[in-house]
Amino acid sequence: PESEENFIRQIQTLHHEPLKPAMHLLETINAGKFWNPDSIETLIFSNFVGAACVFSYNISDGKIEIIRVNKKYMLEIGMNMTEMDFLASNPWDNFSSENRAVFENAIRKAIEDRDEVTVETWRIFHSTCCGDDTICVRSSIRMIAQADQQYLFYAMVQNVTAEKMDFKKLFESERRFRFASEQANMYAWEYIVATKEMRPCFRCMRDLHLPPLLRNYPESAIEAGIFPPDYAEMYRDWHRQIDAGVPHLEGIIPLTVGRIPFHVRYTTEFDSNGRPVKAYGSATLIVDGGAGDVSGKKA
Repeated sequence: PESEENFIRQIQTLHHEPLKPAMHLLETINAGKFWNPDSIETLIFSNFVGAACVFSYNISDGKIEIIRVNKKYMLEIGMNMTEMDFLASNPWDNFSSENRAVFENAIRKAIEDRDEVTVETWRIFHSTCCGDDTICVRSSIRMIAQADQQYLFYAMVQNVTAEKMDFKKLFESERRFRFASEQANMYAWEYIVATKEMRPCFRCMRDLHLPPLLRNYPESAIEAGIFPPDYAEMYRDWHRQIDAGVPHLEGIIPLTVGRIPFHVRYTTEFDSNGRPVKAYGSATLIVDGGAGDVSGKKA
């Protein structure tokens, strides 16, 4: 073994290839502890934080390389892939050209802003046992080091495929409901009991010029002229009944200044303790007209 002084002296006199400039880490990161396998930083990265990885990005040629992953990353993303599978792979192979552009834009924004950037991208992963699988990954990335054109990033990732698919199903369901309501001359809305807020359907917003959220309902709708003044108190009483826990209400009400008759229905939703949470309202056009029973009878 050589002393540190002798080793440095010998290195200075030997011929060697040009060295790459050292990575300049952020002041809050201790480089030695970050890479030391026995450090508390490594212990936390490997066992206590969520799914995470460290990757490098060359801003001149766009090359990206995964340098480090933890066990939770492999569980979240891996499809039974090993750590070596990740380290040896080219991450861009998992991206379509469109999703690669989205992710690169996020990387460049993280470089420019020196702050965390969150981005969602769809990726295709392949494993010998499971074949191909397409997943949506939410990545929160932050730059942690720089050396000329080379940048180092820390990324927390989350597989949000199930969340995206649930949203897609909900969107498709609402889209079909919107088309159905168009055909049925029907308006629909949701009333939140605790906050007295109303969320109208697309047709309500389009035809009645309502905002996406009405507060202090039903007063806001009465003030807007949707319910005629002579039916205002009756409609207020409906909501007092809903707040008290009435499961169903229905009646014929003339709506808007044109006093067009609609069959208005309410169905109340309750929590596990039997308390009213929401009420779902609908108003269906009565083609033959004629105001009928407007008492708000319980069904």
